[in-house]
Amino acid sequence: MKINPTTSGSTVPTLEEK
Repeated sequence: MKINPTTSGSTVPTLEEK
């Protein structure tokens, strides 16, 4: 399961964000 960093509070976008 890939957790979106945006939901976690990170400012680093994941491949899912792109």
